[in-house]
Amino acid sequence: MEAGRPVATFPTLCDHLSRFDGRTASSLRVVGMALRDAGLMSVGNFGRGATHVSAEDAAALVMAGLWTDQPCASARAVELLSSLKHRPAPKAEWSPRHLFLISEFPTFGEALAALIEYGPLIRRQLEGFRLEVTVQRPVPVATMRLRDSLNRQRVLREWIVDSTKLMDGFYRPEMAQQVDRQHATTVTGATLFSLGDLIHPQAERVSA
Repeated sequence: MEAGRPVATFPTLCDHLSRFDGRTASSLRVVGMALRDAGLMSVGNFGRGATHVSAEDAAALVMAGLWTDQPCASARAVELLSSLKHRPAPKAEWSPRHLFLISEFPTFGEALAALIEYGPLIRRQLEGFRLEVTVQRPVPVATMRLRDSLNRQRVLREWIVDSTKLMDGFYRPEMAQQVDRQHATTVTGATLFSLGDLIHPQAERVSA
């Protein structure tokens, strides 16, 4: 690790994400504690002796923020979004190599963690494009798209409800809220790639 770079502990992650998220670091710590208590984050001690966070931990915190601002609803948010399965789609005409591989991850939770993990590599391949990840609610759908300098967009992948879980009633609370008005929240590559830099600073120097 380079001299002067912060160790990516959970408090450092919250401080870093708050610059992009708009919520305070203390608010994000409360969300993290709710996720930890639900077994959805691997981190243990949040204070002195805090352990290094993973891309999966960062993805959980991002997913919670994409769905809700309420700590009490954060665990359900991560369970929902992590479960989404990618919708079969024709191969895109063009997609950066690493981004295409990540779009093939079967669940949204895995894909989002990989976007953070390999963000420094993907960023090099996106010159002239902006990566966006959007979550729609109340019925959960996640979309990954690229937007060019003329604001033209190309959808790379969608993740939708898991049909098996749907039949088992897993999404019943959200399905019961179906209304014509939909809500969507978007996070861009600026956030995801910055988290990758924080967690794996050496990855910036790895050749793609």
